[in-house]
Amino acid sequence: MKYLPITDIESTCWRPDEDAKGQRNETIQIGMVVVNLEQLTIDPVETTLYIRPERSTISEFCKNLCKITDVDYYYNVAPTFPNQAAYLKQELADRWDSPDTWASWGDYDRRKLREDSREKFSVYPFGAHHINLKEMERVVNQRTRAIGLGRAVRSAGMEFEGQPHFSTHDARNTARVLISLIRNKKARIEDFIMEDTPYGR
Repeated sequence: MKYLPITDIESTCWRPDEDAKGQRNETIQIGMVVVNLEQLTIDPVETTLYIRPERSTISEFCKNLCKITDVDYYYNVAPTFPNQAAYLKQELADRWDSPDTWASWGDYDRRKLREDSREKFSVYPFGAHHINLKEMERVVNQRTRAIGLGRAVRSAGMEFEGQPHFSTHDARNTARVLISLIRNKKARIEDFIMEDTPYGR
């Protein structure tokens, strides 16, 4: 395996004490970077896809968390999830020869993308295997509990680059943590590859 796409998503969300009025989280951003595992470098071409929510609204809490300044763009201009998923699948095929394995920080992104693909009758953009890098970081560093991305970046002796909760910046920092684990802790990603199935593991 030479190339590993690392992805982060942002979804509609609400404060824990806020009434979402029956709404469910929907993916509204997909960010992706690609790591060259042979050179341990991050490709300079990053992907940021904005997605129109169709069954939920972007709350004030969500706007503040993700630093969204133009909500109208999401509602009126951004493509739908099926369109963006198809675009991403094609980009992975054209640029990276459709990698079989992808990764994210935690398992939420994988489960949410599977759910949105199923419910919106969309293609699934990624391959058949997934790496939970949050769990990988926990095991490699012998932690009893997994930690957040920001803390993992600091634990690796780095500063967070960019804006937290912006999908592509989160993906880039996840890639930096991965590279640090491989380079400094001799971590083997092969030990953490799991089957990515539509109905869980």
